[in-house]
Amino acid sequence: MLLFSLLGCGGDLRNEKIAEATFDTMIECINHEDKEGLKSLFSETAIEEATDLDSEIDLFFNWFDGEIITVEKGPIPLGERITAQGCIYHTQIYWHVYTKEHYYTVFIYQITTDEIEPKNEGIYAVQITDNELAEEWEEATGERYLYDEESHAGLHTSCDLG
Repeated sequence: MLLFSLLGCGGDLRNEKIAEATFDTMIECINHEDKEGLKSLFSETAIEEATDLDSEIDLFFNWFDGEIITVEKGPIPLGERITAQGCIYHTQIYWHVYTKEHYYTVFIYQITTDEIEPKNEGIYAVQITDNELAEEWEEATGERYLYDEESHAGLHTSCDLG
């Protein structure tokens, strides 16, 4: 077991591909207004802990404007936690998406691998921010609109800023 712990869990590339595939599927679900497909990307844990994921998804689709035409992908930072029971990988992705109408920042917190509690695998939290609204909010209040780093389960938007 000590050798295993010293070497780490491995699988960075595998987990990076999982995160990227999840994001690509998310974009397809958004462009096709596929509510059930979008919900299926969330982990069982997130679905249980979110206040009302179905309502959050409905609110998102009523708020989000346009089809995504361009995505600026950044690096996929992986976090790794090694325990005697197994490994857990998570990602925190900040990518930009563009429609003809708006420019959004998408934050996704996802558990890509959980050897201890597989029901945790999947998206835990998503924050989608309309950057124009966020800039107006900042000008009006002097505060930056950023996602709460505590990562509450579910799908969160900046629609309350408008």
